[in-house]
Parts: sequence; structure tokens; C-alpha cells
Amino acid sequence: MIILEDELIYVATLGATKGIKGKLKFTSSDDLSPIEGNKVVIDIDSYTLFTVESIKNRKIEFTEVKSIGEAKRLTNHKMFVLKKDLDMFDYALTSELIDTAVYFKDKKIGTIESVSDFKSYLLLNVKGDREYNIPMIDKFVESYDRGRKSISLKVSEDQF
Repeated sequence: MIILEDELIYVATLGATKGIKGKLKFTSSDDLSPIEGNKVVIDIDSYTLFTVESIKNRKIEFTEVKSIGEAKRLTNHKMFVLKKDLDMFDYALTSELIDTAVYFKDKKIGTIESVSDFKSYLLLNVKGDREYNIPMIDKFVESYDRGRKSISLKVSEDQF
């Protein structure tokens, strides 16, 4: 199976090994628990599919990795999910929000340039005619449409 870069969404960077069975630490702004039992792609040699056996406390274990030696070759590599599998997440991944169009009352006010993670919420940096910093919380975000790659806001007129 040939995997193309434009079919992927970045979700994490794999870090140091943990334990002799080949677990790896990872860094990500997202809750990745939905990928347990599913396939992910890691950028080693070429894009390679792995099955997530378990994920807990920022540590991940793959079915195909049986030893610390096998795990070491994955350290410092990026991990992705296939765009076609994004439905396993019932929320937007941080990396997929970049370049998303933002609308207020059906008028495009800009696109998301960057996302900052503040633990309890994401802050969207939106650039258009002006620059806005919008918390991604229910009070401000009416809807997110993954297919259209758009966000609709529900804020009062005077906030713009």
C-alpha cells in the first residue's frame, strides 16, 4: 500500500523508549485514546502502518513492536492518522485546524494560522483583514465541519 503525504494528519512525535517490551513516550496536544486498536502511520524509511495496541499516560505500544530494540528505531519520528480514519475522533485534532476557514454570520473572517494549547482549551489564531485570538470553546464556536474544513462562530456582533 502506497501512502501519500496529503492523505495524512500529524498527531504526535514519538519520543524515548519506556520498558523492555517496546513502549514509547510521545508528545501531542491531542487526546489520542481513540486510536487504540486502530492503524497509524509512522514516517520511518517510508510511511509505514502500525497498529496501536495500547495507549496510556503518554505512552504508546504497537502490535508490531516486540522489543526495546525495535522501538528505538521509531524514536523521534512523526506519527500520523489517515485522513479517511478521522471519524474515530469526535473532535478536531490540533494539526487539522491549521488553514481552516472561520466564519461569523456566514461571512469568512479569516483562516486559522496557528493553535496554542492551554490545557483546558485551544486558542485559535485567526488571520484575515484583522487578527483574532479565539478560544475553541462552546461559548464561541457554534460548529466545526471537518469535511468543509470550516468553523462557524457564535459570538456577539460587538466582539468583532
